[in-house]
Amino acid sequence: PTSTKTPETKPQTENQILQEKLAKEIEKFHGRNAVSITDIFTGESISVNGERPQLPGCVANLPLALAAVHEIFNMDSPLKSADIEPHLFSMVKNSNPHEGVEVVRQLGGGDISKGIQMVNDFMKKWGMKNSFYDHPPAYPGEYSIAERSNRIVPNEMNQVLAKLAAGKLLQSENAMKYALSMMSNNKPGLNFMIPGQIPDSEASVFHKVGWYYGKPNTINDAGIVISNDGRFM
Repeated sequence: PTSTKTPETKPQTENQILQEKLAKEIEKFHGRNAVSITDIFTGESISVNGERPQLPGCVANLPLALAAVHEIFNMDSPLKSADIEPHLFSMVKNSNPHEGVEVVRQLGGGDISKGIQMVNDFMKKWGMKNSFYDHPPAYPGEYSIAERSNRIVPNEMNQVLAKLAAGKLLQSENAMKYALSMMSNNKPGLNFMIPGQIPDSEASVFHKVGWYYGKPNTINDAGIVISNDGRFM
């Protein structure tokens, strides 16, 4: 007689367990919820609805901010850090869409449409093929280039942040440190999402929040979490 053996089942990794848990939690909520996470050390990623474009609110200004940092450290760019830095840091710190307009304007050399196109060019260069920056958040009527909504694909934004954390997105270590400094400077009232359940003693969070005025349940956050003891990033 021949015997058959039941194939051994490999134990789930911590990330697989986390993905199942997140999927179950997201199923409980109405709406278009999504999450995307990458472990920088292992390269392993998990996501729930991560390939679906989301309405980002002011998280759309995170690619804008990173594009501005790239140009600040670009020796061939006419952009001057002294001119744009106050608006750039205020845009992130206060999630201020009015400052976002000025950042776009300066990025485009005074031309908002050119600035918007530059953001999209950087996004495509960084692999954000299905994300789109149509207008500075809160200004669809005044500055839209295609009469569309801004959209961010979570997995695409996640991979850009993974490259930033690994030092592979911007042109120098100083540029990366500048970007992280900018993303760490959120006013206390904006630290309720990713940093909300992470004690300062355990990890540092570098992020950008976003939501829609009048729609309190439309809330997003994107960022990098680095443990103080080097266990995770």
